[in-house]
Amino acid sequence: MLYFDTLKEKRKDYFVEYKPGIPLSFLILTFVNDPPKEKIVKQLMEQELEYWWIKYPVNIQVFACDNTDDGISDRIRYLVGVPHNNKLKLYWNAIDDKFLCKFSEEQFISIHKNVTYKTQIDVDKNVDDFVKTRCWQIYSFKFLYIIFRVILPIIWLTLLQFSSYPLICGAGFLLFAYDVIERIIDGLNTWHLINHSPKVLEELRIQNEKEHCYYHCKKNPTGFLRLKSENFDHEAMLKNKEDFDKI
Repeated sequence: MLYFDTLKEKRKDYFVEYKPGIPLSFLILTFVNDPPKEKIVKQLMEQELEYWWIKYPVNIQVFACDNTDDGISDRIRYLVGVPHNNKLKLYWNAIDDKFLCKFSEEQFISIHKNVTYKTQIDVDKNVDDFVKTRCWQIYSFKFLYIIFRVILPIIWLTLLQFSSYPLICGAGFLLFAYDVIERIIDGLNTWHLINHSPKVLEELRIQNEKEHCYYHCKKNPTGFLRLKSENFDHEAMLKNKEDFDKI
């Protein structure tokens, strides 16, 4: 399997994303403001398809979305363009797989020679490297935690018990005192008997807000679903606007 980078280009009121893939490459038009009339959107989809197909003559499926990533209209759900006798043939809203041209991976790479890609082997290797790194970090943290919180205190307490050297006795006493003070502070924090730092207060405030929101979401699940949908739409609008500005 091949994983190609997504190509993006900016237009006046929308941006285009081209995502190569076998058997279908995807071309997505995202309008950052209110989309134009359906007829104009249809023309833009056909124009963009022709533009990208000239560069990459493969099977391309075109979608048009508003700024919340919803489709524009059921009448123009998608457009598919396929090579046919060295020309572009269009299919609106439906196409049988038998009309799709077949491309080998070598042919597809040759057509997209200016597009960076990764193979499944590359992806698996990246995942393996990430997992190994995370495991090493976790094991290192556990090892250091055991050393400083278990092994060293045992060593110091043992030396403190059987040693008469003032330096060792003093170090052992400091370690013991540090552990006692830390446990006292944890207990006072648990019982809210000391003033918290601004960071801790902010974390407590956020936690209280989460619990408050959770209570009301359980009381009104229908309203929660509506709110969640609105939040997703809002996040999609912000992301699309940000992507548009970056291109």
